[in-house]
Amino acid sequence: YGNAKWETFAPGECIFQKGQNTRLRVIAQGGCNIFDGNQRNLASAGVGNFLGVVNYLACRGDNHSQTGAFGTYSSATQTTTVVTWDNELLDEQLKRDEDLRMKVTRALTISMADRVLSAKEAQGVLEY
Repeated sequence: YGNAKWETFAPGECIFQKGQNTRLRVIAQGGCNIFDGNQRNLASAGVGNFLGVVNYLACRGDNHSQTGAFGTYSSATQTTTVVTWDNELLDEQLKRDEDLRMKVTRALTISMADRVLSAKEAQGVLEY
């Protein structure tokens, strides 16, 4: 969509950092690790995974605080391209296009579920 911005990050480069901004991102190529404030690796993300979902969902209307609820920063593990949207413009588009809204909602839900399962598995919390 017209308000999307494509950005490429080199290995080791910071893709997002807590307090930086609340823009929603999706990984189009490459991957990254997500770390907490103690530099502990919480999870990995790859093609199709969204970054900044919690902040995007939390910063609605007059609530513009940045939660950083899942991870403090993300570092590219390889050359990584992400697509970033301006949240207000994305919200306007989603209000006008119900089909797009349903697809984005589904993609965000799947991405977050995958991330939570990946983090729990990495911490040895998940049992099959």
